[in-house]
Amino acid sequence: MGVPDEKVHKTIVTNLRFAASALEKEGIRLLLEALNDKEMPGFYLVRTADVLDLIKELGHPNVYVQYDVYHMQIMEET
Repeated sequence: MGVPDEKVHKTIVTNLRFAASALEKEGIRLLLEALNDKEMPGFYLVRTADVLDLIKELGHPNVYVQYDVYHMQIMEET
């Protein structure tokens, strides 16, 4: 809260790249999940597209999406 979106994004990308590499060495997959901001106000990833765009930006083979139908039904009403 109060942190510029650009700084939040840069920090997340840096940390996830580090985590993806470290976890890959241990044979562990890194999963990213969007949650709804109705129950989790201020959560950064709130739509499927947010997660997919972030995974593409990370460009690391050890980052995957964990799709939660409950949260995305609330956010995307599909």
